[in-house]
Amino acid sequence: MEGESPFRDLTSTENNPSFTQANHDLLGLRALQILDCEGLHVLATAIVGYKGHRVIAQSIIPGILNNNDLASLAEYGSVDEHKTIYAGEHFHNLMKKVCGEQLGLKVSKVVDGTGKEVEIAGSVEVKGIRGTDKRCYLVDL
Repeated sequence: MEGESPFRDLTSTENNPSFTQANHDLLGLRALQILDCEGLHVLATAIVGYKGHRVIAQSIIPGILNNNDLASLAEYGSVDEHKTIYAGEHFHNLMKKVCGEQLGLKVSKVVDGTGKEVEIAGSVEVKGIRGTDKRCYLVDL
């Protein structure tokens, strides 16, 4: 074992995917805040490290606690594991502006669980939700 260290780095991203996920979510939020797209809002977010675990803490979207059906608030992306993919016109225009014009990401066509083809900008994992305050919020960046 010449040249190999007897020690392993247990804090590396390969050994702790929750660190990687939290870091990437925060980087996405920072990029979006720097772009400052009018009409598109993000939640106040903090990464909390406690006893080797990393948790993302976010503020609450107005009205989300009063609504049992998240799908009724969703206007972009998928909230049900890609069975339904939403692409409301207002959100889609905002996302095209942010993703296409400012981030250089392409607009793609995806197929949902029912076989319906939907055009989205960016990732299907990003969720666009309209709060009861009528603001458009992006989550799960």
